[in-house]
Amino acid sequence: MELFKDWGIDENPFKTSPLEPNEDGTKLLIGRTDEIEMFNANLFNTPSLVTVEGPNGVGKTSLINVALYKCYENYYKWYKEEDEKNEKERKRKRLFIPCYRNFQIDPSKKIEDFIDEVLTEIAQTLLKRAKDLEDLGFEIPDDSTSIDKWLNSPMISSFQATLGPVGMGFTEAINSSKGFEKSGFRHKIKNWLQEIFPAKPGGGVVCTIDNLEIIGTSDSAKKNIEELRDSLFNISGIRWVLCGASGIVGNIASSARLKGFLHDPIEIKEVNTHCARSIYHSRIKYCSHNDSFYIPLSEKAFIVLFNRLSHNIRDTFKYASDFCMYTYYKMSDRKWKRESEKDICFEEWFDMRAIQQHKK
Repeated sequence: MELFKDWGIDENPFKTSPLEPNEDGTKLLIGRTDEIEMFNANLFNTPSLVTVEGPNGVGKTSLINVALYKCYENYYKWYKEEDEKNEKERKRKRLFIPCYRNFQIDPSKKIEDFIDEVLTEIAQTLLKRAKDLEDLGFEIPDDSTSIDKWLNSPMISSFQATLGPVGMGFTEAINSSKGFEKSGFRHKIKNWLQEIFPAKPGGGVVCTIDNLEIIGTSDSAKKNIEELRDSLFNISGIRWVLCGASGIVGNIASSARLKGFLHDPIEIKEVNTHCARSIYHSRIKYCSHNDSFYIPLSEKAFIVLFNRLSHNIRDTFKYASDFCMYTYYKMSDRKWKRESEKDICFEEWFDMRAIQQHKK
């Protein structure tokens, strides 16, 4: 049984996964106008890396995804809405393309494997955006077709599907595939980036390393980032965003080799209470396409959750989803029409939940 579809809603409006870098994401990101402006200012202020910090669950990844998508779309719309572009005007503009995947550094894996993972995803991103790039007046390298066939061959795809993030299996596939040894593949992708995004005006594929707290703040963690400084962060045509919990970037940046290499962190704080109502209704509207739906969590109850959970949006969505599941499975024979009835049930559930958490 699918509880939300039974209520006339297409999907769970309280999903905790980050917003996608697409038009839907822009509609669902609420209360982050100032942060997006700061992000864009740092993004265009090259070459220092953009850094983002904040408590877990406040929506850092969602903000980055949406900001990068809007940046790309703004360039695309600018180009399409204008009449014939002269070459000088186009060269003054910078196109930033969000990579189709965000990355995490696994301390247990070799940095060399991470480099291959990043360059592979950059290649896939450029291949998927090839038509857009051509429409915008960019030239696609002549060897893109051969690399496309190689990257998306059944052998390579099976390794990626089986292992997820690129690991030893993918490295072995690269080494054993004729005509595309690891060093040759890296060289081709770097050449692509230089051809598509010349040094002036710049631009490039934007890659995000998320959840930096995973690697910690030890000397070995700093060493990993230092290695990337020379092997990835300095590659022309790639723009980098580092994202982690509060204080993590500052700790990593304390390395002598990284000082002056990173922008000061953009602090992402919890959104204000007045945004809670808009967040609630935007989610409901996005997931329902008519007025006949039912939802047991009222706007008032959502705002109460939001405030009690210190404005942490991920925790709020988690509790909201849990309450919906509770009412569906425990009280499936009842649907409250009055908001006050919903709120009474919510308060009883929340008190019960608090007691259960206290006993643990």
